[in-house]
Amino acid sequence: MIRQLLLHWLFARIVGNGMYIIRYVVHAVIIEVNLLLKKKLLFNIGLQRF
Repeated sequence: MIRQLLLHWLFARIVGNGMYIIRYVVHAVIIEVNLLLKKKLLFNIGLQRF
């Protein structure tokens, strides 16, 4: 009984930590995509001037 309870809490902690890691990874990907899109947009604007 105690072992099952400990395994349950261990699993809950792993799932909880995994959810936080996924949030940070998704946030980092969104930032990277935004930066790449800004660079592309600025590059395209620069080409249109010439």
